[in-house]
Amino acid sequence: AYHTGKSLHQIVVVERKLLTQEEWEKTFNLDNLIAPKFEQ
Repeated sequence: AYHTGKSLHQIVVVERKLLTQEEWEKTFNLDNLIAPKFEQ
């Protein structure tokens, strides 16, 4: 992302489709960043 000038979100969600938008929002919401919930 740093070298391309693109956001991490754009690369992961839009271009490579490694996560859905819903998965991205769930993973990177403030509550989850403060107190992570690990699910398998």
